[in-house]
Amino acid sequence: MRYLTVLLLALSFAASLPAVPITFTHIGVGSGNLGDNFFESALFTIVATGDTSQRTSIPGGFSIPHLSAAIFIEGFGPLTFVSPTRTYVNNTFGAVGFSRGPNSTDLFNGPTGTPFDTWDMLTSIGPIGGSGFTLQWELEDVVVDAGVLYFSEGESTAVFQAVTGVPEPGTFGLAMAALGLVWVGVRRRRP
Repeated sequence: MRYLTVLLLALSFAASLPAVPITFTHIGVGSGNLGDNFFESALFTIVATGDTSQRTSIPGGFSIPHLSAAIFIEGFGPLTFVSPTRTYVNNTFGAVGFSRGPNSTDLFNGPTGTPFDTWDMLTSIGPIGGSGFTLQWELEDVVVDAGVLYFSEGESTAVFQAVTGVPEPGTFGLAMAALGLVWVGVRRRRP
């Protein structure tokens, strides 16, 4: 009886533990449009937050739906995703990406490699760089607070980082570096 009581107390304590926040950062380069405004080879940074307790199994890996997601595109202000999105890892293919949610088509994949073969989305990882690609934005509208966002299919450089718990200073540094590159690009394009 004592063991059952201890087990029940341990289970109730585990159930009462707060969720662990996770912040995902996806960085790439792509072309497309936001409504009638076109962009070409623009640096973009997606910053999304989730909750590791909402992790679900998918074929070959895991995914976490986003509680919030925003994209910063060179030449545009920050845009908040209205369409549901998620971040996933496919351990079978050693790939990570950003997609429509839940369980829908990929939008930005990359980078790929060994670190993602065993990542369970419950710990921090990265930043990791490599190659990636934008794809499948034409299958259904991806809505942000300023309208419909579209990326053409294409290859891209890619950087990914996930940070669990309270974001570390390095996360802010990575985001600020990406935003700094966007600012430099915008300043360069102005006459």
